[in-house]
Amino acid sequence: LGFNADQVQAELDKATAAAAAAEAATEAPVAAGADAAAVFGGDEADGGVAEATESLKLDDDNTPPPPPPPPSAGGAAATTAVAPPIEMDESVKRALVVGNFPAAVEGCFQRGQLADALLLASCGGAELWEQTRDRYFKREAAKRPEFLNIVTAIITSKLSDLVSSSHLADWRETLAILSTYGKSEEFPVLCEQLGARLEAEADDKASAALCYMCAVNVPKTVKFWIEELNKSRSDSANPMALHAFIEKVSIFTQEDQSSLTEEPETAAAVGALFTEYGAMLANQGAMETALKYISANDTGSNELRHRLFYASAMEQTGAPHPPLPFEQQKMVGVSPNFGKVFTLQQQQQQQQEQEQAAAAAAAQQQQAAAAAQASAAQQGAAAGATDSNTGLPPGWIWQQDPASQQIFYVNTMTGHVQWEPPAPAPAPAPAPTPAAAPAPTPAPT
Repeated sequence: LGFNADQVQAELDKATAAAAAAEAATEAPVAAGADAAAVFGGDEADGGVAEATESLKLDDDNTPPPPPPPPSAGGAAATTAVAPPIEMDESVKRALVVGNFPAAVEGCFQRGQLADALLLASCGGAELWEQTRDRYFKREAAKRPEFLNIVTAIITSKLSDLVSSSHLADWRETLAILSTYGKSEEFPVLCEQLGARLEAEADDKASAALCYMCAVNVPKTVKFWIEELNKSRSDSANPMALHAFIEKVSIFTQEDQSSLTEEPETAAAVGALFTEYGAMLANQGAMETALKYISANDTGSNELRHRLFYASAMEQTGAPHPPLPFEQQKMVGVSPNFGKVFTLQQQQQQQQEQEQAAAAAAAQQQQAAAAAQASAAQQGAAAGATDSNTGLPPGWIWQQDPASQQIFYVNTMTGHVQWEPPAPAPAPAPAPTPAAAPAPTPAPT
C-alpha cells in the first residue's frame, strides 16, 4: 500500500522539528518586549505577524499553510498563536495507519493536543498508557497542583502520598477521598496516618479522634474520650457526661473491652469509670443493671460487685457467686459450709445425697440427745455437768445448716464447729468426806 513505518517515523521527526522552529520564530518578537512593540505597534501588530509568518507559507511540497487566525482583542498577545503545520496532522495519521501509537502520541504532545494523546495511548498498551499519563501529570502539575494531586492519587492508587501532602485544613475532604477510593485493607492505615498528622502537626485531637475511629483504633479513641470527660468534670461532677462516655465506649467496643489490653493505663481508667457508673446506678436502685457494668477486677470493683450480688438476691436465681473481695474469717456459730461456692447443679446433687443420709443422722442425733439427757439427769443438776435446755456440755449449742438441713454443733467458747455431737463432760470426782473429830476428853474433877 506504500506505507513504511520507518518513513512515517522520519516524516514525524521532520514535522516535529519544523513545528519547533516555527514556534521559536514566533516567540522571538514577543521576547523582545519593547522592541517588538515599537516595530508592531497598535493595529499594525496583526500585519506584522502576518508578514513574519509569510516565509512559512510553503513547505517542501509547496502546499500553502492554512490562513492565519483572526486578530484577537489581546493585541500583542496574538503574536504567540501560531497555526500548527499540516505535516504534523499528516504524520500522526500515517503513524496510526501503520500502528505506531508511540509516534502518534508524541505528535499529539508536540501540537499540545493532550486529550488526543491520552486517547491514543489507551490503545497502545499498558506501558504506553502509564508513560503518557505520567507525562501528562508532570506537564500540567504546575498549572493546577491541588486538583491534579488528587487526580494523580486516585488514578495511580497512591493515596498515602495524598495524605502526606494534603493541607490539614482540608482534612475532611481528604478523609472523604479515603472513604471513597481507599481499599478495605489499606483504609485503616491511611486513616491512622491522617490522624497522626492532625495530632502531631495541628494539635487537633478532636479531629484526630474521628480519624482513629475510622481506623478502628480503640485505645487511642477511648484515650481522647477520657481526656474529654475529665475536662468536662474538672469543676464539678457531671453524671450526664459520664453517661455519654459509657454509651460511646459500649457501642464502639461492642461491650467487649478486650481490645483495650494494648494500653493497660487506658484499660484501668475505663474500668474505674465503669465501676463509678455502676455505683451511680446502684444508688438509684438499679442493682441488677449496675452489675452488668462492673467488669474490672480491682478491690473496689470486687467489693461493689459482691455487695450488689447479695443485695439484689442474685444467689436465689442460681447465678454464679462472685469472688470474695476479702479474706474469709471463721466466726462463732457459722456453718462449716459458709463461704463455699456451689453451682446449682452441685447443690442439687449434694442435697439429694444429704437427704438420703438425713434420716439415719436424725435417728442417731435423737439417740445421742436422749442419752445425753439421761446422763444429765443421773449426774444431777448440782454437778453442773450438762445444760438442761440442750442436753449438751456447757458452752455447746446446736444449729441447723440451711443448705443440707443437718444439725451441727458449735462451741461458743472456742468457736469450734463440728457435725458430730460433743462428748459429755466427765462427772466431777466426789469430794472426800472429812473425818469425824475425836470426842473431847472430859476434864478431871
